[in-house]
Amino acid sequence: MLFNGKTMTVFGDLKSTIYDERLVEATATEFVNKSVKKVGVYGLGYQHSLKKVDLWSVESIASGAFCNDYALDTLIIRTPKVCVLPNVSMMTNNAYVFWRTPIEEGTGFIYVPDDLVDSYKTATNWWFVRDQIKPISELRE
Repeated sequence: MLFNGKTMTVFGDLKSTIYDERLVEATATEFVNKSVKKVGVYGLGYQHSLKKVDLWSVESIASGAFCNDYALDTLIIRTPKVCVLPNVSMMTNNAYVFWRTPIEEGTGFIYVPDDLVDSYKTATNWWFVRDQIKPISELRE
């Protein structure tokens, strides 16, 4: 794990699931992980300084995963298949995944592999953020 005052980068297989363990330093504005498969309930939630999350292997994101991340305006999902979200019909507040984030408010974006943009926009449980989904090729880093 490396924290340079701005970006928390996790190398190797820290764990396959991030739960509410506050892995991100309170002052981190970016979180990069190349191995995590699941962001669990509140896994990266309540990280008020976090602006950007870059996940390379994530397969599922649980309810509350990013809730109350007031600055989170960029989520990058690089996995070569559509990531699973919780059933929004069973939840309120957009499954609580992006509650109180710029993504939910329409000013933040989710970047996915270019060839999966249409799949994400029509995938089960991604409908509530479909207008926020963009191809990674449009990401300005």
